[in-house]
Amino acid sequence: MTANERAIKKQLLIIKGEALRIKLQLELNSLRRHPLKLAKVGLQAWFSNKRLSEVLTLLNDWLPGDQRGQRWLKLGARAWFLWQAGRKFWIKRS
Repeated sequence: MTANERAIKKQLLIIKGEALRIKLQLELNSLRRHPLKLAKVGLQAWFSNKRLSEVLTLLNDWLPGDQRGQRWLKLGARAWFLWQAGRKFWIKRS
């Protein structure tokens, strides 16, 4: 690599660093103005990781022997699983 190529590469890295710094500053300003957007993103990530079905399963195991409550939780867990599977299938299909 010649000295000229190294200088160009250095300039590109400096430009990339500046772009990342500006992007981070814009994101921080956006979060300061709209703090609930972060919560929305967090909830979307939480739901997309199938955490809700895990929580429902744990609740089902921890609840006392109330059959009605366990049935509702099992139904909710199944409905959640079917909804997630259908959503993934629909996304792949389109």
